[in-house]
Amino acid sequence: MSIFLLILSFSAAFTAGSANTAASLGELRISGEEDQAMHLHGGAAAQLGQASFSLKNSGKPTALSVTQVEFLTGSDCDVPPEAVQSEPSVVGLSLEERQGPSKLLEIPNGKHDLKVYFAHVPATYSHCDRFAFRVSFESDGQQAVVVSETHVEQVTDG
Repeated sequence: MSIFLLILSFSAAFTAGSANTAASLGELRISGEEDQAMHLHGGAAAQLGQASFSLKNSGKPTALSVTQVEFLTGSDCDVPPEAVQSEPSVVGLSLEERQGPSKLLEIPNGKHDLKVYFAHVPATYSHCDRFAFRVSFESDGQQAVVVSETHVEQVTDG
């Protein structure tokens, strides 16, 4: 029996602060949440295809959709990623991953976890590389933009 181990590379540098942001659409508060991904050193890039958000709806149920996703990158440990690399097409949204992605969701009152799915984009970590998704949401004719950062780690097989 062979054992395959993945050992985290210690080349990862400290990053100052999160790129995650929050915004409100009426009674609906949307906050970016951190995601994680990894890829093998010298191997294929990590394929990123979702961003995570927390929702708090303090009012009546409201419809929510996504109008745009921007893939952001940066290579400074102390600065959130800001360079737009691409605009992957939106697949849909899903609450608590209970159903498949939908283009329009009704958000009930309360707290919820939301995933936004989009066409996969490649991400390869090198010293201080940072990745995030700037997502434009729409509800009842109002728009808000929220960022969710994804930390990509490079691993080695050892």
